[in-house]
Amino acid sequence: MNYYIKYFGCDMNKSDSERVSSIFESMKMKKTENISEADVIAILACSVRQSAVNRVYEIFRKKKIKKSAIRILTGCVLKKDTQKLQKIFDIIIDITRIKDLPKIIKENKFYSYNPENVEYFDIIPRQKNNFSALIPISNGCNQFCTYCAVPYTRGIEKNRSAYSILSEIKQLPQNIKQITLLGQTVNSYINPDKNSKIKNFSDLLETVAKLKKDTWIGFTSPYPTKFTDKLIKIIAKYNNISNHIHIPLQSGSDKILKLMNRKYTSYQFLEIINKIYKLIPDANITTDVIVGFCNETEKDFSDTLDVLKKSKITLVYSGLYSPRPETLAYKIYNDNVSQSTKRKRDEKMTKLIGKQSLERNKKYLGNVVKVLVSSKSKKGIYLGKMQTHETVKIFNATDYDLGRIVNVKIDKTLEWGLEGKIIK
Repeated sequence: MNYYIKYFGCDMNKSDSERVSSIFESMKMKKTENISEADVIAILACSVRQSAVNRVYEIFRKKKIKKSAIRILTGCVLKKDTQKLQKIFDIIIDITRIKDLPKIIKENKFYSYNPENVEYFDIIPRQKNNFSALIPISNGCNQFCTYCAVPYTRGIEKNRSAYSILSEIKQLPQNIKQITLLGQTVNSYINPDKNSKIKNFSDLLETVAKLKKDTWIGFTSPYPTKFTDKLIKIIAKYNNISNHIHIPLQSGSDKILKLMNRKYTSYQFLEIINKIYKLIPDANITTDVIVGFCNETEKDFSDTLDVLKKSKITLVYSGLYSPRPETLAYKIYNDNVSQSTKRKRDEKMTKLIGKQSLERNKKYLGNVVKVLVSSKSKKGIYLGKMQTHETVKIFNATDYDLGRIVNVKIDKTLEWGLEGKIIK
């Protein structure tokens, strides 16, 4: 039997897809990239944005699929979305129950929501490449931002034991060059094992850095108020912890932050950023912004641009606000900013960030930097990432270099990346 798997959304769904693949591999199935060849089709959906939900429908609308193929839905899905999607799936299963897939595939439709269960993390994932690993440390979220579906799709935060996390890391192949610790609010991690010396996220990060000295260590996504002085000091202390820090802003307007139930002000956010730059001058800070949240005025958006300028942000993962069922914003606010206004604001923000990114990239011109070669484009150009997350096109790389950390001399800088050649 062949299986086809596709995920939407964040790295948590990507990591979960590797565990689902592992289940299928244990059932002696073979992976196919061609959905028309698949006997089992697994989709890890994302209810965080409506656009991601819409893309699930498009998969089955545009592709030729075997009539006998078993269609499985899991991932980060609101119950209202599962109700709508039941017509096109045979099995609907909570991600925490994927250990039961071999049994459930032989049965009927199934949906059981149990976010307290993190045992599925013990499934050893089928790594999609041989140099980068995603390691989830928690599931769910306690923040209850008014726009966010995560507490309703994954439940409240449930932390994995440090012993389980470190056991998975110790089993990684020797050629893994990059590890990313994952959590919806990764830096709120508290070790459930009270007898362990590892108490919190800072302790865990330091332990992983010591354990994997020759591996680049990163994490996503932290919550601003959980970004402690201790955490900043640990990032600054270890050379193998990435100086790329992704810290979600969402809005630079205090009024909008309050409506979002984000538990900080723009001033507090900037205080954290300034602390990071003080101890880590080379930090490359990226962020998330929701454009056009309910009641966002031009002044509110201008405040956001102001914070982005002061923070010297080089990349924004932006989303035009779309109401999600079951969230508080969906229930009590009006989505009263037009799509055209959202798009115009997003374009304006993109232009600003492009300029700031180019300004940072200029400092690398003529320098030799370390790059992890990660992929090859359809045009045959090799792409890689610096430890600080900048994308680099490498024009003299070969397949041999994939998954290797190489020295690249930068001879061109662009808004969204760098270009160069490997120095042998």
